[in-house]
Amino acid sequence: MRRKKRKLQSATGIINQLKHMFKLNTDLEVANLLGVSPTTLSTWKYRNSIDYKMIIAFADEHLIDLNKLFLNKEIHVRLANDPFENLIDVISEAVEQRISSRLEEIKATNVLVFDLLFENEEVRRRIEEVKSITRVNYDDTKGQLL
Repeated sequence: MRRKKRKLQSATGIINQLKHMFKLNTDLEVANLLGVSPTTLSTWKYRNSIDYKMIIAFADEHLIDLNKLFLNKEIHVRLANDPFENLIDVISEAVEQRISSRLEEIKATNVLVFDLLFENEEVRRRIEEVKSITRVNYDDTKGQLL
């Protein structure tokens, strides 16, 4: 079975696609974005030729879908046994575990700081004052308000 060839956009189409993607209005802004002179950009449009190697490197750096840029089509392909299929889930789980672990470390540090503060007689006296004024019950053994 023969694959249907997709026609690449013209140089002007690719430049216009970049304008759209980056919400730019002028060729000068696109030239500045790409790091080329406005004359170079104008020449690309006039000759309908573009520095594909540079544009592909730019797209790679900015995570731009080449299908969208060159063909003006979004192509979604799902490969069987794709090793990256669950990558987001794996990363999310690792981040969640790290955050949870870090939160436990912070809680332990806070309890330690509280214990050190509570050992200070002046801090203990002021806590007792606040308890008597506000009628707050405080569990000295757990270091928590009740």
